[in-house]
Amino acid sequence: MNNKPHSKETKAKMSELAKARSTSFKKGYVPWNKGMKCSWVTKTKKGIPLKEETKKKLSKTMKGRTSPRLGVKLSLEQRQNFSMAQTKEKFFNGFKSTKNHQLRTSEKWVSWRKQVYERDDYTCQQCDVKGIELHPHHIIRVKDCIKDDNLNLVYDVNNGVTLCKPCHQLKHKK
Repeated sequence: MNNKPHSKETKAKMSELAKARSTSFKKGYVPWNKGMKCSWVTKTKKGIPLKEETKKKLSKTMKGRTSPRLGVKLSLEQRQNFSMAQTKEKFFNGFKSTKNHQLRTSEKWVSWRKQVYERDDYTCQQCDVKGIELHPHHIIRVKDCIKDDNLNLVYDVNNGVTLCKPCHQLKHKK
């Protein structure tokens, strides 16, 4: 290759060729893909809801599939990290479940829940609707009972009320 600098004439020719090749951002220039929809951007990403037919096709396609993480064994270190995150401890001190989890998975809890439902005749006490998804609601929160070390109050039927799912969500938003 020649290491000589370009002459003014050559630079002018190169400049003209570059201007002729450049088509972007010219006034009045219409790009080749104007008005075309991008195939790689899904409608849901644009905020456009999917049609019912598309939802059914997706549902049919996904049926029978399992999570790619299902059955994957976690290492001891990963399990310890998850346990520490759940119990909010800085150092691993053995596998534990939270007090809240222990309470909500006990037989006493199941019994308390059933007693509250039966007392309220399986009816939402807020809107008097029957036959929909019900939730037992603690009048004095479980969190407060644990903090005050008053676990008997967690299972006290008089501390519970039956609510439907929407009423229960509204109750917790207040």
